[in-house]
Order: sequence, then C-alpha cells, then structure tokens
Amino acid sequence: MSAGKLQSKTSVDWEAFKDTILIVAPGKDDTSHTRCTHLIQQALKNSTHTRTTTRGAPYWWDESIAETRRKCVEARRKFTRAARRKGDDNAEATVKKQEYRELKKSVGKQIAEAKKRSWATLCQELENDIWGGAYKIVAKKVGGLGQKEVHPRS
Repeated sequence: MSAGKLQSKTSVDWEAFKDTILIVAPGKDDTSHTRCTHLIQQALKNSTHTRTTTRGAPYWWDESIAETRRKCVEARRKFTRAARRKGDDNAEATVKKQEYRELKKSVGKQIAEAKKRSWATLCQELENDIWGGAYKIVAKKVGGLGQKEVHPRS
C-alpha cells in the first residue's frame, strides 16, 4: 500500500482497524516483526477509505498528438541509450538526438495548433450559446461560483 493513497488520518475507521487486528492475530504474542508489519498494513487497508483520482485529457488533446508524443518518447529513450554507449565517435547518438529534437518540435507545434483550433471553436460556441460547453469549461476552471451567503446582523 502506497503512502500517497491515504487521504487523511480522519478517514481511518479505527474500530475496523482494531477488529481486523483482533481477527487476524488473536492473542498471538510471538509474531515476528514482518508478520506484525503485514498485519498492520492489512488492518490499515481494511479500515481506510481511499480515493483514486484520474485526470482526464485536456480538451484540445487528440489521438494524433498522442501518437506523435509516443514516437517522441521512444526517440528520447533511443537517444538516451545511444548516448550511454561508450565510443570514440558516437555518431549514432548525434543522429538519435536530431531525430528526438525534430519529434519534440513536432509535438509542440501540434499542441499549439490544437490549442488554437480549440480556442477558436470555444469562442464560436460561446457566440452561439453563452450557457453551453464554453461556460462549463470556464466555470470548472474558475471554481464553483456559488451564491454568497447573506448573514443577518444580530
């Protein structure tokens, strides 16, 4: 269990933790430290409520950008491996570095073009329907623009 998954100490159900310990190891005083660690981890897993969050793709992301990015990552790895190889004249690393740079520029250009296209589409949608998808995107970025609470003076 990774430490990053536990949200807060208040999300632990301590009764469930205690019950798990008592069920798994009732009255065993001679347990080893590895067994104790396992018991505690299992009890923590059973007594905590964790949330996993997944981040969605940006609204301008598409499959062509993803494919070019995969190729760019592959080229970067090939360049890194070639650069690690020892040799007097590492011409292969130079070639791989150039390929990687070209793909990296290509990804950047594709992202910039996609953002421009999405922005133009968003603006056009805003012109057509002010409360449509454009409003939802802006409201999501700005945060909940709820109503202010009015407290009467006492």
